[in-house]
This record gives sequence, C-alpha cells and structure tokens, in this order.
Amino acid sequence: EVTVQGTGLNTGLEELRNAEQFFLGQNFPNPYLGETTVPFTLKTVSDVKLELFDVSGKKAAVVQRGNMPAGEQRLWLDLAELGLGNGNYVYQLNVSNSNGTFRRCKMMTAKK
Repeated sequence: EVTVQGTGLNTGLEELRNAEQFFLGQNFPNPYLGETTVPFTLKTVSDVKLELFDVSGKKAAVVQRGNMPAGEQRLWLDLAELGLGNGNYVYQLNVSNSNGTFRRCKMMTAKK
C-alpha cells in the first residue's frame, strides 16, 4: 500500500471514510506480464476511475467505468492496450457516489 508522509492528523479519518465506501485489493498477478486484474469491492453504486501513474508521478493511463453496482468488482488491464512499458506504477482507484469521492492507491509492477 502507498501512503503519503504528512502530519497524520486526518489520515486515519480519511482511511475510515474510504473503508465505508469501498475496498481496494492488490492487483494480481503482480508483477505481471501483459495483463493484470485489479479487484475491489463497492459498498454502493458508484462511478469508478482507475488512474495509473509512473514513479515520477506522471499520469500513464486511465480506465473509467460508470454506474458500477455494489459488490465485488474487477478491472482487467492490458499492458499493451494501455500503452504501458515495463516498470513500477501507482494505481489510484477513485470512487464517486452520492456520499462523495473517495480514493486509495497501491503499487504494481509491469513486465513485458
């Protein structure tokens, strides 16, 4: 899991708010060759945006799905289709619903 250094005063509260809306799992396989799956669980109907960033912080790819139902979900990613090269990426899942917008990040490693 990726965390950001800071004062930590609001970090715990943000984690609790996120947990009330969704759970983000680790992609599998990881590292991956060509294709990987990002599992997550939604607590309510939500719009989902998965952003991938390279280690320098540059946005490398975006996958969006609207109006996804509550329950266990998976996003399938194809390295070539997204134009991603070998390397480490941070993936951030943004979940938007009637309660607001929530996000969590994890790391993945892509290999060709």
